[in-house]
Amino acid sequence: MIYLKKGLQRVSEIVHQTKQISLNMLWESAISNDRVFLSDELSHLPEAARRYLEHAIAPKTKIASAVRLQMHGEIKLKNWIPFKAEQVICWEHGLIWSATAWMNGLPIVGSDRIIDGVGAMQWKLLGIFPSHNR
Repeated sequence: MIYLKKGLQRVSEIVHQTKQISLNMLWESAISNDRVFLSDELSHLPEAARRYLEHAIAPKTKIASAVRLQMHGEIKLKNWIPFKAEQVICWEHGLIWSATAWMNGLPIVGSDRIIDGVGAMQWKLLGIFPSHNR
């Protein structure tokens, strides 16, 4: 029982540390590399995926190690409500999706993330009242 308790405490610490990583920190952690797209590295993929990638990416195109996206639209919580979001996907570490949605004029702010294999999400109404963390 003590081992399990220590294990759970360690997981809790890792999740807490994961929540401290910001979009900017994840973006800055991306390491520039000199890798280029080579179709012979796709042999492990299904044929349809290989064909698509070979069509969509020119040979020897530099492969990005991270991408930063901004988006807006509607998300369905109870009803469809507007949102704005930003996402960083870093090949070496994972991703963070951070968004703000407005329900009845009140902001719901939070993020979903998976960093180095540890997932977490945190959402707050008015930046004060936390939703359930999973």
